[in-house]
Amino acid sequence: MTSLRGREREVGQVLDRGRAATAGAGQIVLLSGEAGIGKSRLVQALRERIGAEPHGSLRFQCSPHHRSSALYPVVHQLRIASGFQRDDGPAELLGKLEATLRRAARVTEETVALFASLLSIPAADRLPPLDLSPPELRERTLDAMIAQLEGLAEQAPVLLELEDAHWIDPTTLELITRTVERVHRLPVMMLVTFRPDFDCPWSASEHATRIDLGHLPDRQGQAIVSEICGGRELPPDVLDRILAKTDGIPLFIEELTRNVLESGLLREVDTRFELSGEASDLEIPSSLKDSLMARLDRLGPVKRLAQIGAAIGREFPRELVRLVAGWSADEFEGALDQLVDAGLVSWRGGDRKESCVFKHALVQDAAYASLLRSRRQELHNAIACNLAAHFSALAKSQPEMLARHFSEGGAPMEAVPLWLEAGKRASRRFANKEALDHLERGLVALNLLPQGAGRDQMELELRVALGTALRMSVGPGAKATQANYDRAVELCDRLPESPEQFAALWGKWVNAMNFKLELGLQWTDRLQTLATSLADPGFLLQAHHAQWTTLFHLGRFGDAYAHVVEGLAYYDESAHRNHAALYGGHDPRVCGRGFAAHALWMLGDPARSLQFAEECAAWGERLDHVGSTLHVIETHLLLFQFRREPERLAPWIDYLERICAEDDLPEYRGKLEFNKGWLLASRGDTHAGIELMRRGLDNQRSVGSFEDIPMFSERLATVLAADGALDDGLRRLAEAREIADAYSLRYWIAEVSRRTGELLLERGDAERARECFAEALEIAGRQGARILQLRAAMSIARQEEARGDKAAARDAVAPVLASFPKDADFVDIRRARDLAHTLGAAR
Repeated sequence: MTSLRGREREVGQVLDRGRAATAGAGQIVLLSGEAGIGKSRLVQALRERIGAEPHGSLRFQCSPHHRSSALYPVVHQLRIASGFQRDDGPAELLGKLEATLRRAARVTEETVALFASLLSIPAADRLPPLDLSPPELRERTLDAMIAQLEGLAEQAPVLLELEDAHWIDPTTLELITRTVERVHRLPVMMLVTFRPDFDCPWSASEHATRIDLGHLPDRQGQAIVSEICGGRELPPDVLDRILAKTDGIPLFIEELTRNVLESGLLREVDTRFELSGEASDLEIPSSLKDSLMARLDRLGPVKRLAQIGAAIGREFPRELVRLVAGWSADEFEGALDQLVDAGLVSWRGGDRKESCVFKHALVQDAAYASLLRSRRQELHNAIACNLAAHFSALAKSQPEMLARHFSEGGAPMEAVPLWLEAGKRASRRFANKEALDHLERGLVALNLLPQGAGRDQMELELRVALGTALRMSVGPGAKATQANYDRAVELCDRLPESPEQFAALWGKWVNAMNFKLELGLQWTDRLQTLATSLADPGFLLQAHHAQWTTLFHLGRFGDAYAHVVEGLAYYDESAHRNHAALYGGHDPRVCGRGFAAHALWMLGDPARSLQFAEECAAWGERLDHVGSTLHVIETHLLLFQFRREPERLAPWIDYLERICAEDDLPEYRGKLEFNKGWLLASRGDTHAGIELMRRGLDNQRSVGSFEDIPMFSERLATVLAADGALDDGLRRLAEAREIADAYSLRYWIAEVSRRTGELLLERGDAERARECFAEALEIAGRQGARILQLRAAMSIARQEEARGDKAAARDAVAPVLASFPKDADFVDIRRARDLAHTLGAAR
């Protein structure tokens, strides 16, 4: 490697930032420049300058072949730091990993289990199981990585290098973004290199310094040429041609100079070189790629090793190259030494020299570009076969790497199941963008297979996995999600019944529910039929789960409750605890208990409703699962809104606020704000309460969560009317009805009608108010929603009483009141009894 030239100012800037970081004020240095401009060389110079100073070091190298491998730079760095060897067994790998992690001094069994899972190290016999949903696994893993950095920084300042960030994968991007947010409190300097076309998301950080590397002036270029020439001068016209063609790009200057020296057209004379022929005989390539190509061509048979390495990647295991090349040991070692001596690759892996790395990504690109298409295919196939046979641990932990080589090698039958496994593995880590890429590449490979039932079954499995990633990334109602599930249903219609079909139909049900709940019924019925045919208790549980969810929101409360009872009869804790991760993000028993609590309240049994809510909370606490805990909280927030008991919301609001403070949960943020607002308004802080309720509703709309908007709008309209804003309240109620009609959301429509009547009556429109009350009474009666029916009857009775017709008022409320047990005791029935007593006393 040549000396660093012309970068004294930039090195000074980086060292200055390093001193600030060492003092405890973490820094981010963003080093931008085009390929070959010297970013890596500047980083190397920094390492050399601070080498003697006590510090920790983390080197994350991004790769163009691993842009969809979640946390690839971290995994690669951990393997190197832990000293993993190809012949290490699980116990050795786990021991080495644990020793590496303990350097940070912040290690629990869960920490080791998280990293072991990330590196695909079997550890079931030594570590507790990670009973986590994909979102929880992702969060805990990222938190553990940041905790490792914090632990290292407590012992010594840390230099964290992220090289070639323009090739970063989405999950590592998130990890680095979170690290940037915390680094200012730590003695850490982050040094990030990237090309100018990368839209760097960290530039706006107040602790970030951006350095853009420009082209070197001729005098610095001349110094690089002189160093490569060993101090001997080139003929002036040759030097001028080199400087003119290389345009101040250090890598180009180096490579073109070496190209000229290797051309055989120069001879040494004392302290200079002279042309051994005519100047016109010396061809100087016009581009860096051409120069590298020419140097590779001069290597003769050794070029083949460079091509094999290039097909593997920027870094390549020496043993893998040897296996693919098929050369004798002596022949192979000699050729590899020639590549190193030529300055095209360098060793990595300490004394064992287990792998080589190309000097620059452009060198790898040139070597790969020199391959004919047919030869590329042969190499990729050979690489894939040798990876599978001799590097099984690596292939298992990175199935996408094996899939890529089989795809490039023209072996789609082998590639498709590997892309599927890679996609599923990414989804299990909630790396949804990476999962999408793997699964879509699997579909591309699938198109090369012949038509038939086998191909259709493989496509169905890909579509099911793709649906999960799409729901989590672009949303269950997105066009891409809909198109994927529509295709999956087409495949189901022409294939024999299978478990994959249940997952496809379940995904289609979720998709349909985002457009109109009534559309979901056809899919719940198909789920029920398929689950019954397959006689699978887990499928039967989830078919009922889909039924009770759909039917409750459609206002069919009795049917919803019946499906809860029947469905939960299939629930088995040991068999179905993983359903929270597979279906909907929460435990079905928690969900069933919660919907039973809501349905029973609607049906007029508030005492049993509370019992089910308490059972829901107890089971959720036992599970300790975030998604299920959120469902418990939501169950209670809605129930106490149903019951008109705002003060009982308070502990659940506090619980939700703590969770939202730890995780980014936009949907629940809106629900939190709305419920806080309603509580504030009930306590007399009306204006602050209204503001929060409005904001919560807006947030619900912005994330596409509409199921509770009719009820929230009715609650907000009530508060607005009490504050004198009748027209605003009526507008909110009109919006609530529009959304209810658009999505078939019927569970609160009786209250929307009744509240509309109350506001119309207050505005003096008695006739339209009467129509609204009658509609509310009819809807609630049809739904069996006895408490909402009681509220509608009371509104009618009060209107009749105000008109002076006390008999009509009694006739309106008495029969509904009589349908409840005499010992029933809740807010609405106490109010109804008071009203009945007043009407009776008046008589």
